[in-house]
Amino acid sequence: MDVGLSIRGRVHPMARAAWHEAAQAACLWPYLPLLFPYYLLTSAAAWLALYDLILRPYHWHKTEHGLAKTSRQAMLTLAARAAAAKANLL
Repeated sequence: MDVGLSIRGRVHPMARAAWHEAAQAACLWPYLPLLFPYYLLTSAAAWLALYDLILRPYHWHKTEHGLAKTSRQAMLTLAARAAAAKANLL
């Protein structure tokens, strides 16, 4: 008997939780157009991975780290160049 309303007429906690979830999801409507490109790019990545797995099983797409100017590796490289330039001046 306790489907939607309790005996005192209050909203059932499950119905209240469902309404709360719907109210929170309403703020996500502006992001709805981004779902198509997201799924398109995800599908393309999956097909490329399958292609690499079948035709090039030992190929490795490496990520190059330290390319940003603010990275630790870039800072160390700049410091080493500055020290080498200073040593050449002396």
